[in-house]
Amino acid sequence: MKRILIIMAVVISLTSCNTDDKEVYKDPSASTKDRVEDLLGRMTLEEKVGQMNQFVGLKHIEAAEASLTEEELRNNTANAFYPGVSTDDIRKWTEEGLIGSFLHVLTLEEANYLQSLAMKSRLQIPIIFGIDAIHGNANAPDNTVYPTNINLACSFDSEMAFKIAQQTAKEMRAMNMHWTFNPNIEIARDARWGRV
Repeated sequence: MKRILIIMAVVISLTSCNTDDKEVYKDPSASTKDRVEDLLGRMTLEEKVGQMNQFVGLKHIEAAEASLTEEELRNNTANAFYPGVSTDDIRKWTEEGLIGSFLHVLTLEEANYLQSLAMKSRLQIPIIFGIDAIHGNANAPDNTVYPTNINLACSFDSEMAFKIAQQTAKEMRAMNMHWTFNPNIEIARDARWGRV
């Protein structure tokens, strides 16, 4: 009887050690649906909420930190990007998988650095980088800036608009940007709006 119990205990312990908890979400050959379901099933509520957070790039925040007093950073929402939040907090949250995207990351080096922090997180969910490249990536040095969309529309040259979008996309990808808040199209209804 003891022998049977020992054998059963060994079998149970060996089967429970089976690491067949395959990370389907990391398998590019799996279907998108299966990958999403697997990833969402692994995420905590805090991680899901965190993935909806978007922060401005660290260089922007560091410039504010350098020019403002600690009290101004803590109390003045007009001057500080995130009152009471430091770049160290943002780095930590990125490593914990609690930030899903960044806005206005202006260099490839900064984008790669933030991505390396995200790869230290439990689930290694990559960061998405977005920028207002509405008529070229005007926020980054050495990129081409084109006429605004309303001016392009006035040209009635859809081929030129397409080529501009292609060139903007190339310049964005060279900086590791994934997402532009564009196209900016709508019928102008309020002439007071700055982009009309």
